[in-house]
Amino acid sequence: MSPIYFLGMLALGLLLTIVLEGLIFLPLFVRRRSKTEIAAFVLVNIATNVALNLFLYLICVFTDMAAGFAFSAEEAFGIALGAAALLAEVLIVETEYFVLKKFIGEKKLFWFVLGANALSAVVGTALLALFTSM
Repeated sequence: MSPIYFLGMLALGLLLTIVLEGLIFLPLFVRRRSKTEIAAFVLVNIATNVALNLFLYLICVFTDMAAGFAFSAEEAFGIALGAAALLAEVLIVETEYFVLKKFIGEKKLFWFVLGANALSAVVGTALLALFTSM
C-alpha cells in the first residue's frame, strides 16, 4: 500500500468518523452549544482515530511477516486484525469517555460514546470490506 493511498484512506476514515459520531452527539451539541465541548469531541476523535488506524496498519504489516507459521496468510490476517480491532475499540470507548466526561457533564455520556463508536465501527468495517472487494 502506497503512503499516499494510506494517508488518503486515513483522512477519509477520520472525516467519516467525525461526521458519523457527530450525528450521535448532535443532540448534546445543539442543546449545550459549547464550543469547548465540540473541540474536545473533535480532538479526542482525531487522536483515537489516527491511533487506531496506525495500530491496525502495523497489525497488517506484522501479520504479513508472521503468516505461514500456523495459519494461511488470510487466516492469520483475519484473526489478528479482528482481535486487535475489538480490543482497540474497547480502549477507544474508554479513552473517549474519560476525556469527554471532563468537558461534557452528561449523565448518559457513556452511552453516547458507545453508540457513536459502534456506529462508526460498523460503517467503517462495511466500507472497508466494500473497498477491499473491488
